[in-house]
Amino acid sequence: MIIGVLVVLVVTAWAFGAGGSQEPRPEAGTRTVAATMTAAAEVPAPVEPVQNEYRRDMARMSMKGGVVANGGGREKLVALTFDDGPGPLTMKFLALLNRLDAPSTFYVQGSILELYPEVLKATVAGGHELGVHGWSHIDLRGAWGDAFQREVFGTRNLLKEITGVDAGTMRPAYGAVDDRVIRDAAPARMVQVLWDVDTNDWQGRSPDQIADHVLETATAGSIVLMHDGGDARQATLRSLPRIVEGLRAKGVEFVTVSELLARDPPDELRDEDAVTPIDDAPAATAPAPDPSSTYGAPASGE
Repeated sequence: MIIGVLVVLVVTAWAFGAGGSQEPRPEAGTRTVAATMTAAAEVPAPVEPVQNEYRRDMARMSMKGGVVANGGGREKLVALTFDDGPGPLTMKFLALLNRLDAPSTFYVQGSILELYPEVLKATVAGGHELGVHGWSHIDLRGAWGDAFQREVFGTRNLLKEITGVDAGTMRPAYGAVDDRVIRDAAPARMVQVLWDVDTNDWQGRSPDQIADHVLETATAGSIVLMHDGGDARQATLRSLPRIVEGLRAKGVEFVTVSELLARDPPDELRDEDAVTPIDDAPAATAPAPDPSSTYGAPASGE
């Protein structure tokens, strides 16, 4: 009798314990919905600082002031750059650029960084560069005080917090920059970077039109402007294989902006005709923008 009671008690305890759970146990290698949600809510581990070998060079160059639109043209180096992201298609850009072995530079907006932390980390992991494009894509010439601080330093600091990267270059929205913007951004020690090849991909151009323009106008040292932000950048994405393969056939090496400027810095004193054309590509390109001009006014849509 006593033994029978003990057996009943043991069976009852087992039924209401872990061994008698009415929910199916997850198979090895799987996670329950609750476990997945808990993991997603976990705070990510602190990001280890990413050491960029060119950061010190950029800090030194930034102290000279001014605006950079291209490299020196002494080496066949080209920097592909993408503005306004991260966006829904940025991971596809990264996957394609990685496959093409074409390191590039992405100028990002601070207001959307927290929506795409994994995209930012994937950018760094792929050997690409991240730069500051402002917080909310406004004309920095009209931003003062706290507003200016958020646009430039707020974006830089959040980018560093998420990825560990201390950006070495920045590109003001619309390319809108003047002496005051340069002066107020100087403590960040970032080089102000514009471009000398504008694809105008935001105007609804086809992949072939975008690629043709780059292949016809890029020279050694060029910085090419494109966009990855937003959800209508399929044409830009599809233009990349032709751009990369076409320029590479002319002996071009693709580098990030910081690497371009560090390896082949622009020299304002050299003769403009000394720019090395890329094989049969026309040597004439757009001159470096004059900060005092209306270059890059918001009406351009960049």
